[in-house]
Amino acid sequence: MQATELADMAALSEAKITTIAYIEAARGDVDLALRWAVGDLLASEERFAAALQSVSHGFARGQLSQVAAS
Repeated sequence: MQATELADMAALSEAKITTIAYIEAARGDVDLALRWAVGDLLASEERFAAALQSVSHGFARGQLSQVAAS
């Protein structure tokens, strides 16, 4: 890769880089790349929702005396 190509890549946003990666992985098939991206997003949201459910919400911030006085 030449310096100008590296500079061009450095100027790209993370979303553009991700888009390019999906399209390259799909060998130029934009429809397939979009299906893969949406599928990955939905899978990530499912994992995130499961992670949120596994987090305990029974905590209190601050010192115990502050919580008891509230």
